[in-house]
Amino acid sequence: LFSSTSAIQWNYCAVLGACTAIPGAGASTAYWINSAQGFINTYLTFVLLPMLFPTCGFLTHRWRLIATVGAIWIGCLTLPSILLPGPMQGPTGEVGAPANPFSVDWLPEALGPVLGTVLIISMLLLAITAIGSAVLRYRRSRGDLRQQMKWFIYYLVALIIPWAILFEVIGGLLFPAIFETVIYAAVTFFVSLGYPIVIGIAVLHYRLYDIDIIIRRTLVYALV
Repeated sequence: LFSSTSAIQWNYCAVLGACTAIPGAGASTAYWINSAQGFINTYLTFVLLPMLFPTCGFLTHRWRLIATVGAIWIGCLTLPSILLPGPMQGPTGEVGAPANPFSVDWLPEALGPVLGTVLIISMLLLAITAIGSAVLRYRRSRGDLRQQMKWFIYYLVALIIPWAILFEVIGGLLFPAIFETVIYAAVTFFVSLGYPIVIGIAVLHYRLYDIDIIIRRTLVYALV
């Protein structure tokens, strides 16, 4: 859950720090770390979490296989993308970035846009698949589990899907500079806050993961 908000905070802190406050090699290193972790956090937040919520387990072995193959595929695309020479590009295609301090010279710089496009499309398809897994889990669920999934599905449909379509797909294709605006940063941050909010409701209101036991043991251990 922490990654859904910390990823956004770190993303823009690193970008702003790299462009304004951090001198010399420190700026390039901060931006490189930001670019590398961005893909990982995106996969964890928008692919793996919808597949695992709320039981921490996949629906079937096939869904586990999809998640595993997807992680390997994203990793295979991410590794060369963060080693390309020239200006760095994060998961949202930032412009005006510093040169890659860990570049491999024999990799062609022109490969960057191709990898970026394939990464975005792959992540979008995996996210859609993950949402399909969540919808299927909701249809099969009963009782408290169904109420937990209802909050989660509502959040995915009402916020995540419109945000992805308007900003990541339409905005990314037609207005690439939108990723550098305050509006994009603010909307993405507040959309990401939905994860801890809706899951917090499921935990507190529907006793997810035996929260009463966790609270009692926390109080006992704190007193001891």
